Amino acid sequence: MKHPLGTFFHAAALILFLAGGGVLIYYEIYTLYLAWQHWSIWGILAAIILPGIFNIALFFYVCFSAGTLFTYYTFLSIIWLAPVIPAIILAAFAEGFKKKEG
Repeated sequence: MKHPLGTFFHAAALILFLAGGGVLIYYEIYTLYLAWQHWSIWGILAAIILPGIFNIALFFYVCFSAGTLFTYYTFLSIIWLAPVIPAIILAAFAEGFKKKEG
């Protein structure tokens, strides 16, 4: 039989994970929008680095709280890391356009 406290912590980790992921996606989209409007490399980097650090920390927290790296939490972690990839692509395009204009 599973320990009830263990089940509680798994549920809490999943809720934290989903809420954190939703906030990160909103933050990344908004920050990228501002970066795109102002052509700011610092804004683009903030959109990549800050959520990236938080995502990686959350990834390890959730995986280890589940007791194994090979759970469905791992799959969810990869999904939440995915928004960082378009941010990097957008940063590259923004820098390219900036060089053409300047």
